[in-house]
Amino acid sequence: MGVFIHEHPALQADGTFTQTFTFPTGGRWSLFADMAPQGSGSQVAFCSLVVSGAPARTEVLVPMARPTVMQQGLILAMQPSYVVARRTLWLNFKLQDATGHPPANLEPWLGAPAHLILVEQDAATFVHSHPEKREQQAVKEGTLIFQVRFPKPGIYKGWVQLQRSSKVYTLPFVIRAFDASDDYSKRVGQEQP
Repeated sequence: MGVFIHEHPALQADGTFTQTFTFPTGGRWSLFADMAPQGSGSQVAFCSLVVSGAPARTEVLVPMARPTVMQQGLILAMQPSYVVARRTLWLNFKLQDATGHPPANLEPWLGAPAHLILVEQDAATFVHSHPEKREQQAVKEGTLIFQVRFPKPGIYKGWVQLQRSSKVYTLPFVIRAFDASDDYSKRVGQEQP
């Protein structure tokens, strides 16, 4: 869960997709193929493989009580901070530059204004979303609105990816998706700030 890479393979004339790729570390890798075959809706294919070489360091996932990331001159804050699994939710991310203003020069990347990827700590449960198209004004004002559904309760590592001035930014965070039967009042304060 310490290394995340987002690629779009090239469609070949025979209908297959190919990608030349060099893994940055050895170890166990989880690969997700997110696709939408015509007339079939969104689908995700998954496989796990072991790559020879030194593995990346193991990362302990500690959920954040108030998911806020400050990195590379950008500040990203998520609302709501309490999310429930198995329900369709809207996650709002307020995006600011170091001066506290909506960042200028946001550009579409890989066909979308931003990408949200969530992977549960089992490294086999995957969610991918783009900001709602009807919310383009919100994007200009520094708010990214994603519709998501956490497939199951658990701890998720998330990444918001966007492009600004031809540079791709990957902003990571960790959250917990609760079961609907969990008592929220008992959970408050158990995650790190």
